[in-house]
Amino acid sequence: MKKILLIGASGFLGSYFYNRLKLSKDYFVCGTFFNTYNKNLVKLDYTDFSNFKLFLEKINPDIIIWSAGKKNVKLLEQDFSIAEKNNLKPIKTIINFQQTVNKDVQFIFISSDYVFNGYKGNYSDVEKPNPDTNYGKSKYIAEQLIKEKSKLYSIIRVGSILGRGSKFFDWLVEELNTKLSIDLYDEIISPTPLEMVYLALERCIEKNLIGIFHISGNINISKFQIGLELKESLSDCKTSIKEIKKNKFRIINRSLKRSKEFSDFKNLQLKNLLN
Repeated sequence: MKKILLIGASGFLGSYFYNRLKLSKDYFVCGTFFNTYNKNLVKLDYTDFSNFKLFLEKINPDIIIWSAGKKNVKLLEQDFSIAEKNNLKPIKTIINFQQTVNKDVQFIFISSDYVFNGYKGNYSDVEKPNPDTNYGKSKYIAEQLIKEKSKLYSIIRVGSILGRGSKFFDWLVEELNTKLSIDLYDEIISPTPLEMVYLALERCIEKNLIGIFHISGNINISKFQIGLELKESLSDCKTSIKEIKKNKFRIINRSLKRSKEFSDFKNLQLKNLLN
């Protein structure tokens, strides 16, 4: 039985990973939390780097999954040091553990479509990132460190997660149920259901895939269009939806092209995700 350490198991994505992995008889799963208490998880402050190192040595897992860090784009734009402390330095601690304590540990790093600036869209996993936000920069620098220093790694860049429980989806449903009119951006994303992200994670574990991989629903659609689709699925919704520009000079498009390693996954049917 392999021992998995899931860092960030109380978050939206991490909690889904944790609950699914716990169903398997092949794994013993140790999950961590910091702010959101969960009696089944272990409290961990991964920014306390000396204690984080000791924690890794104590658990000594076969697999480490990173599904943590600061994701508040607006906050991180104000101060890169916050991104560095939460999204970059803990990764250095994990890599150091790999190099000095357990060279056989598999490291799975959950990354983001924010490593791209959104000028092009439909990015493949071989294209060079060009982040234009502090969040994206911290993710990309972490990726580079992992590629350079780690021998056993999977970097999974995830398209915009959409579905019940995700912030945008839940906000949109609430707005459509309570407001007479709403504004939605023309920003193009590649919506990705939670289950698809988990299946990509599972495949990386089982096949010990090494490299950078993109997982997405393989459709590109604007947030405005998603709003129209969701409105249509809601009975008696009278809310008017106005399209507004995220950027006055261009349409931002950070959509991802799914990697060939997951080519057998079915393309997302948006109506199934919205229902």
